[in-house]
Amino acid sequence: MALTLFLLILLSLPMAVTATQPDIQESFGYDPFSDATKELLIAQNVAKTSHRNILLIAGGPWCIQCRKFDAYIKKNPDLQALIDSRFVMLKVYFGELNENEEFFSRFQKAFGYPYFWLLHHSGDTLASASILDFRGNEDAIYNKPKLIEFLTSYAANIESAPAT
Repeated sequence: MALTLFLLILLSLPMAVTATQPDIQESFGYDPFSDATKELLIAQNVAKTSHRNILLIAGGPWCIQCRKFDAYIKKNPDLQALIDSRFVMLKVYFGELNENEEFFSRFQKAFGYPYFWLLHHSGDTLASASILDFRGNEDAIYNKPKLIEFLTSYAANIESAPAT
């Protein structure tokens, strides 16, 4: 009886641990095990055929600011619509599980997370910014006009990018 009870408790431990931890990667789109180069190629193809640019975001589920940014975008449907209509969003994990060094070596060094690059569908960098560039005042977590200016400066403006 005691052995059976012990085995039941032992077998239920992994389930209890997993049940209490939210699947943050699923919720926030950062996968430490995805092939970032392959994901970028897919994003480039989608961006080219849909006449959009790419919003590349480095971060991870460990990043509180990444989660706050996601929540901010969801609370601001106009920003979500701007991103959805003008960009293919690609989130690439950077963190303890995978720094994606080779992938990120082709871009300007990230300072703070999340870090943003606006890319032409060819993969050429149009602009980049740190989350710190969009800090708001004490009343707002982000400066929405600065964020909109950054996004619209290269939003689906394929003609302004280097030729492929």
